[in-house]
Amino acid sequence: MSGLQALQDYASSSSDDNEEDFTQNPAHKTNGKRQQNALLPSLPPEILGMFGEPSKSHSSSGQQDSSSHHEGRVRSFEHVAGNWATYVYIPVDITEQLKTVMEDLLGALPSTVDMKPVADLHISISRTVTLQYQWIDPFVDSLLQRLTSVEGFTYCFQDLEFYINDEKTRSFVGLKVGYGHPEMLQLVEVINVCLKEFSLPVFYKDPSFHVSFGWCLGDYSKVLSATTLSSIQERFLRLCENGFLPVTVSEVWCKAGCKQFRIPLAR
Repeated sequence: MSGLQALQDYASSSSDDNEEDFTQNPAHKTNGKRQQNALLPSLPPEILGMFGEPSKSHSSSGQQDSSSHHEGRVRSFEHVAGNWATYVYIPVDITEQLKTVMEDLLGALPSTVDMKPVADLHISISRTVTLQYQWIDPFVDSLLQRLTSVEGFTYCFQDLEFYINDEKTRSFVGLKVGYGHPEMLQLVEVINVCLKEFSLPVFYKDPSFHVSFGWCLGDYSKVLSATTLSSIQERFLRLCENGFLPVTVSEVWCKAGCKQFRIPLAR
């Protein structure tokens, strides 16, 4: 008997020993089984999903995923029921200095580029990958085991850059990390080990650690030319002539779907 069959039988049948008790009275046998089925809890879909069979309650046939639900944004990968988008990041708190700089720079962009503010400011230290539900906790455990031995550090933003996503469907403007870059590389190396354990793609080879604070739909790489970038960078340097205050990193976070996990670093 397969593992899945055994689990399904748990919710639908009685033991062989109890079967003999009901053979002399068919009506009693039927009522007994109904009573047992009413008492036994149904298996959660996550358990059945571990054995490769689709769960009716999690079937994707009834779900419609439209770009209209995400402000026109297109998914980097197809939505599959049971797969959770997962990534590791460093949260960025909005200070008064950072808020002033971001608002000023967004307002200085060409009028043809309708950049919207990014609500959730963070620095990505992994790609966005997909994990099946049952692998989320083991993946987070792997991160905890390795990252808690990595010491915390400080970083500063140093430059401004324009970015395009891999699918060339969205454009971004972001602040690049200068001081603290080697320490973030160390984090990435550790996280990459965890990703490889689960046969997931590692982070970019030469990452540009940054916080995106503005985004828009489409590829604006031609509009946001080198001349535009140079002009915005000069404005950025004037705004930050006294430099950014250093930011301390004492923890990183892993987000899997709607779940978030705090991972403290060593002190």
